[in-house]
Amino acid sequence: MTTETRRANFVVIGENVHTTRVLLKRGKRYVAGEDGAGEGISFTDTGGNAGLLPVTDWVRKTQDYDEGRIKHVMIAVKTAMAEAENADIAMAYLRQLVANQEKNGAAYLDINVDEISIHMSERQEAMAWAVGALREMSELPIAVIYQVGTADAAIPYEGGQSGFENTGEFQSAAASVAHWVAHNQCEQIPTADDYPDLDPADGSTAHREVHACPSTGAAVSITTMVGAGHVAPSSQVQVSGLWEAIAGKQNHDLEGAREIWAFLQDHSR
Repeated sequence: MTTETRRANFVVIGENVHTTRVLLKRGKRYVAGEDGAGEGISFTDTGGNAGLLPVTDWVRKTQDYDEGRIKHVMIAVKTAMAEAENADIAMAYLRQLVANQEKNGAAYLDINVDEISIHMSERQEAMAWAVGALREMSELPIAVIYQVGTADAAIPYEGGQSGFENTGEFQSAAASVAHWVAHNQCEQIPTADDYPDLDPADGSTAHREVHACPSTGAAVSITTMVGAGHVAPSSQVQVSGLWEAIAGKQNHDLEGAREIWAFLQDHSR
């Protein structure tokens, strides 16, 4: 298959298993029940049977719920992870999400649990669980890509407490990559290359390392931008000076969005 053919056939359904996804209480899939009993999100499982994902007590205490929004994927992930009551229903709910994406032609399964907690350790636990559980539901590859700045104050490159208020503590970039390399049974020694320094005036250079994962067909990739902050890299679009003053320098040696797109293409089914 040529690159152009592959691009023409490639379909992404973004953030399809994402814990920030919401359904509205005024929507068709919301079932109100009576006095909290029987309240939930209706769905059809992969066997064609009607199901109801119960709304949990902790959800009813959230601002989203008060304002008419229900984070249904978060309910399913937390319930299934805890192996709590209705865990089997939660797993069926996630399974139908995955199946619907595949049925509609998704070439890549996107999993995101970053807002399940403000604590990095809990996010990593959730991601490790989700990768393992959803891998059993899907033939699609699950790969990990990082683009990180060494001067990022929001998510410190070396790990530790974020410089932004109420955003928690983070593992280092190296520890995060090592976690996924081990989890995905990837090769320990990556391929590595440096990006040309297209804009010496930006005060930043970029280096990429990619760990192949032959047993799963996935990969773990990290692009490190020395001197850059919490700003998407771009060789074409300059962020505002105000944003750089808040988030740090922008690297201009690569087009971050294109790099992510190419990575997804290379690891699609």
